[in-house]
Amino acid sequence: METHRITSRRNPVIVDAIKLLSDTAYRKQSGLIAAEGTKLLYDAMESGVEVEIAVVSENIEQELKDFR
Repeated sequence: METHRITSRRNPVIVDAIKLLSDTAYRKQSGLIAAEGTKLLYDAMESGVEVEIAVVSENIEQELKDFR
């Protein structure tokens, strides 16, 4: 898996994620969804959903271990 460090809220990935979370029309138009939170990310991965992009904190590995 390829990783990139994001350091700005103006990063296109962040801008798109915020829009997906807040704009129903944009979600319908793009055919994408945004799921927020460790539980939803874990559930999506466990159910085989194709995760196109995951925006996570630097300590996501520990958070997922703690979640289980």
